[in-house]
Amino acid sequence: MPHPDVQSRRFVNAEFAADLYQVWAGEASEEYADPEQFFARTYLTSGLRTLIENAANRLSNNGGDPIVELQTSFGGGKTHALLSLFHLVGAPDKKKLLGIPELLAGIGVSEVPKAHRAVLVGTKLMAGQPSVKGDGTVVNTLWGELAYQLGGPEGYAIVAEADRTSTSPGAALDDLLKRYSPCLILVDEWVAYARQLLDDAALCGGSFATQFTFAQALTESVTAAKGALLVVSLPVSEDNREGSDIEVGGIRGREALRRLRNVLARKQSNWQPADAGESYAIVRRRLFENIEPDKAKLRDKAVDRLHKYYRDKESLFPTFASKPEYKQKLAECYPIHPELFERLYNEWGSLEQFQRTRGVLRLMAAVIHCLWAAGDRHPLIMPGLLPIEDQNVVGDLVRYLGDPWRAVLARDVIGKDSRAARIDEQHANLGRYSAARRVARAIFLATAPQNAEGRGEVRNAGIDARSIRLACAFPDDNLSAFDNATRRLIDEATHLTTDDVRYWFQLSPNLNRRAQDEASAYERYEIHEEIVRRLQRFQNERGDFVRVHTAPANSGEVPEERNARLVVLGPNYTHKARQQSTEALKFSLECTLKIGEGNRVFKNALVYLAPDESRLEQLELSIRQALAWKKIADNQQQYELTPSQQEMARQKAAQCDGDAVRALNQCWCHALVPTQNVTPGSPIELDEHKIDGGDSPALATSEKLRRDGLLNPTLGGTNLRSDLDSRGIWGENGSIQIGRLFDMFAQYPYMRRLKNEGALRDGIQGGLVRLTWDTDTFAYAENYDDARKRFVGLVAGPDAALVAIDMTNGLLVRADVASAQLEAEQAATAALVMGSGGNGAPGGGDTGTICVAVEQPQASGPPKHFFLRVKADDVTKLPRVATQLANDIVAHLASIGGASVEVNIEVKADISNGINAQLEDRLRKNAAAHQFPDPEFNQ
Repeated sequence: MPHPDVQSRRFVNAEFAADLYQVWAGEASEEYADPEQFFARTYLTSGLRTLIENAANRLSNNGGDPIVELQTSFGGGKTHALLSLFHLVGAPDKKKLLGIPELLAGIGVSEVPKAHRAVLVGTKLMAGQPSVKGDGTVVNTLWGELAYQLGGPEGYAIVAEADRTSTSPGAALDDLLKRYSPCLILVDEWVAYARQLLDDAALCGGSFATQFTFAQALTESVTAAKGALLVVSLPVSEDNREGSDIEVGGIRGREALRRLRNVLARKQSNWQPADAGESYAIVRRRLFENIEPDKAKLRDKAVDRLHKYYRDKESLFPTFASKPEYKQKLAECYPIHPELFERLYNEWGSLEQFQRTRGVLRLMAAVIHCLWAAGDRHPLIMPGLLPIEDQNVVGDLVRYLGDPWRAVLARDVIGKDSRAARIDEQHANLGRYSAARRVARAIFLATAPQNAEGRGEVRNAGIDARSIRLACAFPDDNLSAFDNATRRLIDEATHLTTDDVRYWFQLSPNLNRRAQDEASAYERYEIHEEIVRRLQRFQNERGDFVRVHTAPANSGEVPEERNARLVVLGPNYTHKARQQSTEALKFSLECTLKIGEGNRVFKNALVYLAPDESRLEQLELSIRQALAWKKIADNQQQYELTPSQQEMARQKAAQCDGDAVRALNQCWCHALVPTQNVTPGSPIELDEHKIDGGDSPALATSEKLRRDGLLNPTLGGTNLRSDLDSRGIWGENGSIQIGRLFDMFAQYPYMRRLKNEGALRDGIQGGLVRLTWDTDTFAYAENYDDARKRFVGLVAGPDAALVAIDMTNGLLVRADVASAQLEAEQAATAALVMGSGGNGAPGGGDTGTICVAVEQPQASGPPKHFFLRVKADDVTKLPRVATQLANDIVAHLASIGGASVEVNIEVKADISNGINAQLEDRLRKNAAAHQFPDPEFNQ
């Protein structure tokens, strides 16, 4: 459980910055000023134990090194070590200091003697200005301050002359230490003091050179005095023994450090800070209460389960995670995951301004408070759970990285508009675990310090997939969610980079960001031009439409035709469902009524496909992305892409192109269909139909309208008859010209919408040949003889199967009218045939011929005899030939007064295989049934 001040956030960041001067001056908070509280929250590392043991021995005249140099990097714990010695000597009752009695007993020291203390903090002492004490004593130099702290005015008197003249006290130091030993002298920030001095003695603190003469004299005097201990802290970096510029302070400070180190090196004993494992314990001790025995079981259970998880899925996590020693590490760091400590101490500890112990304490105190306040129930604090969105946490991190990292975090890692948050929101299987946010935090924590402001780009940096899982996943989580989240972040994040093995955040934009910049550079008209170009493919996806017109700028670009066509509106003409006035409706109605400045005739030949207003923005974004990635993929040298980036660009270009195709198909989803009430003068309106575009909105429009009966690629004869009857289309003579009928279908929206002339032809042909044409459909005639009030070439039923329909001038004849004419003609033909009474033909005509003879009284003048022989080469045409003869030949001859008309029909058939008995019987019966003469059968 966190300490109460961490739970309630009563701490201030300054409390984690241990200050030796404030403790000495009585100005520090209780946790640092009170010896008991200080040791209660102090973890005795091996280095700190060694330091305390040496101090106890030295002050007790029981051996021990007289001079100790604390060599630590920035934030390495040196001030905490100085405070430990300060309280060890000054505590009224050392038995109450947690861990100290046992430590002293271990080295055989029963009691640390009361000792004089001197605390010299270089940043608090003024080299150019005297210090006036409460009793009026004026102190000028570092040695004057030392003497006054050890012995007050009397101690100062020993070095008073050297202090007034700002010269090294020399042997006077021996006298000072002999009188006031045992004594503890703590010097912090000596370099900061020395670098203030000048090369001459113009300052009261002495010259630059005198400072190091004093340092040498002090080390010799401390070594010679019994019970005297000098502890000096000097900065040192990880890879540079001269320390960091932050603590050293430029060239002057670096020279001071070099000289001090040379002086101390002859007498000193080096002290090393805590190792990584001990650092974990330091942080845990300061931030969390001690774990009670009953709670330790819960910790062990959580540790066991997590370590078993790593063992069971060994191939998916770093190798070390499954080792037995990592289980011990989990227990030591609990409730903070070792991976989080590793990243803070290694990656963040490499930043100059990040003080390892102090920095980790400040950061983790804010983290723990945030998670505690939010009621977080996870068993350990992992990198992926770090609440970076908290202002205190992000402020602490950005302070070390540089302010530009705020933009990186906002775009990709934290906040509701970040790429990570959007990915979790859009994909429920990831959002369940906050997978994208966890992964983004883990990668950021592990890699941002490598690419911090001013450090340049770090090659081959980053964190691999196994480490990402280690930083994010718990036993009940779905590991694939984190892998999926990593892939999506690479696709969408603007500062996340990969070499296909490792992942890292960097300040410079990645390919995604460069693509975004390219995408945003396109003007909207360029995006619309690309959309129109992509719409052109609809011209090859016509379905039952004869043609597709793509993105016409005005009605004049849509020609006048009778065939059914689809007009795909451009992106400027959008529609919104159930809205009465949209740009798409306005354009479509104008195009239906007008063609340029004139009136459109064939209004029922057009259907419109319009884009959805709400989906157009997403389509435009998809088109921008597709264009941008295509540009990058096509210009790899210009963008200086690595092989990995080249492959990424190709994949992204293909992916974004596919996204654009899908977005376009989804956007063009409104079919606008002209319609009209059959009542004369009714206005033309547009009905909207939602289209599920799928892979082709044009085809989908065709299919939907066909299913709904709004587009007819074919037409049934009965439907055509119904339309002719219900629409009152028949003319006065009971017919309609076919060409005019097709025009009407294309012209009036209350008519069926036919694909083309072929649809009407099919309907006519199908209707003509029906056996029930006289009740269900119609007849066909070549034309109408107004003089005779009769149809010429009238035909219907099976006899019409081979009629060549004239789709321009041919006529459809109402069934009742056609039936009346045909019945009259058949009756006349039958009367003529039956009236002949003969069974032979004049002149013995050829088989299959029809002969007609006319006899007139003998006289001079015009011809008096008529003879016609017609050979029916195709016996299937015999009914038609007989009808034509009866109507157009015999009927005229019979109308002549006094004419004697004789019609002979002769049928002759030669059958090479002979006529079998069954067929012979059938022919005789049929002849008898029709009262024909008995046929002859010959060999």
